[in-house]
Amino acid sequence: YIYVDNGQKHRYLAGLLKEKRVPQGLIFCSRREEVQDVANFLRSVGRKAQASSGLLDQVERAAILNRFKNKQVEFLVATDLAARGIDVDRLPAVINYNFPDDIEVYLHRCGRTGRAGVRGAVYNLVGSKKEEITAQSFHETWNIRIKSLEIKPVKKDAIQIADDRIIKVHLNRGKRDKVRSGDVVGFLVNTTGIDAKNIGTIAVYDSYIVVDVPESAFEVLEMLEQPKVKGKSVKVTRYSIADQQRKSEAVRKRQFGARDKKQKDGKKSKEKRK
Repeated sequence: YIYVDNGQKHRYLAGLLKEKRVPQGLIFCSRREEVQDVANFLRSVGRKAQASSGLLDQVERAAILNRFKNKQVEFLVATDLAARGIDVDRLPAVINYNFPDDIEVYLHRCGRTGRAGVRGAVYNLVGSKKEEITAQSFHETWNIRIKSLEIKPVKKDAIQIADDRIIKVHLNRGKRDKVRSGDVVGFLVNTTGIDAKNIGTIAVYDSYIVVDVPESAFEVLEMLEQPKVKGKSVKVTRYSIADQQRKSEAVRKRQFGARDKKQKDGKKSKEKRK
């Protein structure tokens, strides 16, 4: 674990990745609002990072995880939604940006590395004496050693402000229009001049597509009068956090609505049998 001076977690995280030469890792945050902030910071220091949280639906999370598994993404920044069920072959490290209060949560986070007999490392950024004591207590419970690391935070002047941040863009074409992710890459490269390696996750739905691109590429798209994908006209709009939240709520309501209906139908069927 690394004891972090208050308000300097970003700099200590960058220092850790540099000093330990971490090639790839899963970084856990406690709040989904923090996930995007950490991912943006990592990109500002030249690392390929993506964010995954409850704001994204299963299709988008699966697309991001696939890029992470294929080594197209160095660091996946996630909430505990990603703690269970993720199995990435030979994942070198897990980093707890926030230290959890629950020992089971901590166990599942750590279990993403060091799998199937392969060694892995877990690094914890602790920001208070309470968190330090909690970390030591968890490890005493399992009789597993935990040690303190001295890591130097990167200097402020080493952090570049990302002047071309990654944003989500919405295209109103999808599977029904026979548009695939490869078509989207070709469309973006040909219309904006962007390098294909700078295009982020592409999530293809039945009637629309969401893709991560540098903001400068979106500005070029906005200036196009009649952009087309596979010969079909397409409307391109910025996909905001508010849009993600609305979609997330709509999906949640549908899921809970279906569950409630199933429960009601089950009760009715029991009453009829009685």
